[in-house]
Amino acid sequence: MPLPPALAGKSIAECHIRRKTGCTVVALHADKDPELMPDPHKPLPADARLILIGTPEAEERFLKLYKD
Repeated sequence: MPLPPALAGKSIAECHIRRKTGCTVVALHADKDPELMPDPHKPLPADARLILIGTPEAEERFLKLYKD
């Protein structure tokens, strides 16, 4: 999914995505190739796409929390 604007420039660790939603970011796709297991302390680029895993309920929480 496209990176929600609220997460741009912040790190995965700073956003506490797993704690808040139950979803885990397993890859980041910003350039040609996906970055598997992205550095949790690196700022997320605004043009990135997140690859998440989680239960349907966790994904729903993520979408509700970070919708535009």
